[in-house]
Amino acid sequence: MASLLGTSSIRASPSLSSSSSSSTPSISLICFRPGRICGRALNAGIQIRRKKNRSRHHVSVMNVATEINSTEQQVGKFDSKKSARPVYPFAAIVGQDEMKLCLLLNVIDPKIGGVMIMGDRGTGKSTTVRSLVGLLPEITVVAGDPYNSDPLDPEFMGVEVRERVERGEQVPVIATKINMIVEERARFDSDPKEFRDTYETEQEKLQEQISNARSCLSSVQIDRELKVKISKVCSELNVDGLRGDIVTNRAAKALAALKGKDRVTADDVATVIPNCLRHRLRKDPLESIDSGVLVSEKFAEALTNTKLPCFAAKPTTKTLLNPSKSLTLASHHPLPRVPLSLSSTDPLKPRKVTAMATGSSRDLEMSNLTALSPLDGRYWGKVKDLASSMSEFGLIYFRVLVEIKWLLKLSRIADVTEVPSFSKEAEAYLQAIIDGFSVDDALEVKKIEKVTNHDVKAVEYFLKQKCESHQEIAKVLEFFHFACTSEDINNLSHGLMLREALSSVILPSMDELIKSISLMAKEFAYVPMLSRTHGQPASPTTLGKEMAIFAVRLSEERRCLAETKIKGKFAGAVGNYNAHVSAYPNIDWPHVADEFVTSLGLTFNPYVTQIEPHDYMARLFNTISQFNNILIDFDRDIWSYISLGYFKQITKAGEIGSSTMPHKVNPIDFENSEGNLGKANAELSFLSMKLPVSRMQRDLTDSTVLRNMGGALGHSLLAYKSAIQGIKKLQVNEARLKEDLDQTWEVLAEPIQTVMRRYGVPEPYEKLKELTRGRAVNEESIREFIKGLDLPEEAKSQLLKLTPHTYVGAAAALALAVDEALHL
Repeated sequence: MASLLGTSSIRASPSLSSSSSSSTPSISLICFRPGRICGRALNAGIQIRRKKNRSRHHVSVMNVATEINSTEQQVGKFDSKKSARPVYPFAAIVGQDEMKLCLLLNVIDPKIGGVMIMGDRGTGKSTTVRSLVGLLPEITVVAGDPYNSDPLDPEFMGVEVRERVERGEQVPVIATKINMIVEERARFDSDPKEFRDTYETEQEKLQEQISNARSCLSSVQIDRELKVKISKVCSELNVDGLRGDIVTNRAAKALAALKGKDRVTADDVATVIPNCLRHRLRKDPLESIDSGVLVSEKFAEALTNTKLPCFAAKPTTKTLLNPSKSLTLASHHPLPRVPLSLSSTDPLKPRKVTAMATGSSRDLEMSNLTALSPLDGRYWGKVKDLASSMSEFGLIYFRVLVEIKWLLKLSRIADVTEVPSFSKEAEAYLQAIIDGFSVDDALEVKKIEKVTNHDVKAVEYFLKQKCESHQEIAKVLEFFHFACTSEDINNLSHGLMLREALSSVILPSMDELIKSISLMAKEFAYVPMLSRTHGQPASPTTLGKEMAIFAVRLSEERRCLAETKIKGKFAGAVGNYNAHVSAYPNIDWPHVADEFVTSLGLTFNPYVTQIEPHDYMARLFNTISQFNNILIDFDRDIWSYISLGYFKQITKAGEIGSSTMPHKVNPIDFENSEGNLGKANAELSFLSMKLPVSRMQRDLTDSTVLRNMGGALGHSLLAYKSAIQGIKKLQVNEARLKEDLDQTWEVLAEPIQTVMRRYGVPEPYEKLKELTRGRAVNEESIREFIKGLDLPEEAKSQLLKLTPHTYVGAAAALALAVDEALHL
């Protein structure tokens, strides 16, 4: 994303943590203004400086103008520098049209004030900015001036130079070439010089176009009507100040000059206005930047001077929103006015609320407020680790990986002479496509898919485009997707997605949960607790032993999950290698497929139709579902113990338990966990029942269903993290546990009647039943009963020592030994 800043002063970009997740966008502010940063001079130059050995990168804009005595010397220096440190040609950059246009407009008119470029790491921001060096023109500056002042433009003069000019003094000038210095540069895979020569004509053409645009910029006119419409848009969008109006006018004139026109048209304004205004809509710096759709809509509305049609049946003067208040969504789409109209004159009947679109699109931008699934909205921060593997991006990435790995496999089969063994350089080139696969690449695949209407074919075409410039690989482009059906690629991709998600996210989260519960088991091993069977007091246990049970149960399912074999097929359209054998009948294709699938870390399934039958998926999802069932049991038990007062919850400052009852501290983490486990299990159950069923050799019902695996795993992951968070807040209330035990001496009826049986006392059960059932029992009555028994003194003495607190059997020992029973 690129936006035209229109800054009145130079600003450095925010510090960017090198340890942040790849999903965090990086920002660079590139300004073409005179001034001073960190004691350094600036004039129409760019420098991206990264401080080494620091946890953060600081990006700033600095002077890099180089004084020389003549244009010839300058060009010589520049050319030698190009040959020493080649820069990727600006004309060779694919896509990124918006960013390239913003940069070019700033070169044409530096008064626009700079460009803010924001996007994910690895999306070509630095490469594009570096490549601008080959297009920047010469400028004239005041000789010896540390600020490289423009001798003709007072706005671009330092204070001392401006005073000298105002006094009528002549200032010496020199020609200087704008250059760019960066600590890192792009590495070209083959011959940089040859690559640059390929684009030399386009570069020269673009340089000439920029030079002509700069020359005619001052003569470009913009009609007053267009200026008014720009101001109207800025006003309606509540853009602060006049900077938005000014930079939009300047950018539109620069674009017209770039096109060789002498007058700005509405199309020129429509092209630049989203980049000039969208970053100015934010009132909170933490808000996301609008995509520009709202700005474009407002400008289109200003051009036509019409409103979108209203869909209410009747006009009304009542609205749900106060018209004096400007209430907007986070994506900057104003909330639609919602008029009230009565469906009947009967005041007892409900009123019908009709939504009206009053000049505002209901096609809201995707954000955490507009996401249909809470996993992509409210809970995104807790589940985003799954996105790299279980998203559409993850699916496309693994498709690319499988297609490339299959081409490499073909190159290593001696009988496939049409695909000779690749050189190390070619193999590295193909591997670099996998390793460097970015969101921009995935978007390019989706763009191709819009034409093909086939997602797997789009990947094949994408790879052919990527490799057609590589002389060696270009000879075998048609062996991408050789003898494959789409499901050959898809089933392996889905298997790799699951393997990555399980090994990197799900299993580690399960382990953390199990370890948290096992720590509770050992910590509370000696804390006695009244058991409850059927909700009634039962023989005492220890809190730790009850936790140990859950740790062991969960670990057993975790072990089963880890041992589930993720399978893959690669046998063509119906599982018989028909196309393979027709092309190369002498090759043992089942053996080749076995080697290939196994090389990806999957288990080969030789008996398949067009699809891998998905039986392993059903087994895998059922195992996760059972793990989740056990965790539901845990969540409910902890919830019950909290309600009994056995656990207190550590409170956080500012946190609210109830909107109306200030005293409450609700067990929300365990409730959240239980709810998400239910949602996950519903999806997991459906997946496990649906996926193994496919008509004859294949139907397509599994295709859309498989895209929902991420949701089931996402709700599971969210539940695990919620349970872990809840465990961290728990604090044992031993006083409350002791209170319950002190009031339930009747639980000692079990050991007493058991000892009576040993020593042949008649009717032991019946006698204890008569003593305890339906009667109040306390320490005194129990001890009197024991003293009256016909038992050996030693046995009687042991019984008299028992209390509800000590009658816990081997519970403590079982809790302390929990780690020996875990399967992690």
